[in-house]
Amino acid sequence: MKISTSASRARRPSVTDGVRVIKGTPGYMSPEQMYGTPSTRARHLLPRILVYELLTLRRLFPVWDVNEMRAVFEAGPIPLPSSIARHVDKIVDPVIMRALSQDISARFQSAADFEESLPRSSRSPALR
Repeated sequence: MKISTSASRARRPSVTDGVRVIKGTPGYMSPEQMYGTPSTRARHLLPRILVYELLTLRRLFPVWDVNEMRAVFEAGPIPLPSSIARHVDKIVDPVIMRALSQDISARFQSAADFEESLPRSSRSPALR
């Protein structure tokens, strides 16, 4: 039995949505991926979701199917990390919220841009 260690070769879950097949885990999909307008930058959203979850110690999108995820996207803004976890300093909120913006043009243009923004907030105990 051969076990693949490469994420690119690993079998990814898929969900049928009418005519299209949406691949991925709904709680970690970007809005572009969910609505069928994929972008090369959509893959940068997953690490940003994980940063939110590591800071708050809870899942950002606790959903398991495409319809639930669409409802979350349409429900409005996500909670600020500092409103979920008292140990997260408010100085981190704008950086994380920009990273997770539903508007792709408002997000950091690359993972490097996001990473460069975090040290400016590193005075916060949440990032030490």
